[in-house]
Amino acid sequence: MTVSMIARSEDKDPHYIYSVEFDKHSYVELQKAQSIHTPFQDFGKRLATLLDYCILQLHGSSELKSRFTCVFNESENSSDQQTLYICEQNEFRHLVHLQLSFNRITQEAQTKF
Repeated sequence: MTVSMIARSEDKDPHYIYSVEFDKHSYVELQKAQSIHTPFQDFGKRLATLLDYCILQLHGSSELKSRFTCVFNESENSSDQQTLYICEQNEFRHLVHLQLSFNRITQEAQTKF
């Protein structure tokens, strides 16, 4: 079984680690819910491309006709959950390309990092 994991951490705080994991089955649910066209095996590469767009935008690149942003929002209900939004804004509308919910990892799981 193949599992994808994405983690977010802070160099300044070794206990600040959030992650999201999904296998092929849960990815299919994510695809349906968010109308994602990318197959599971290409997801990592496509996510990296979207994040590259955000970085280019951050550095003022004029190569892109749209504006891309990457935002992490902490849940109002729990500091143990954050949501990643990758958005594109063009002259017509604001699009959320991807939304992923990250959870703070446990003390036990932190030893793996």
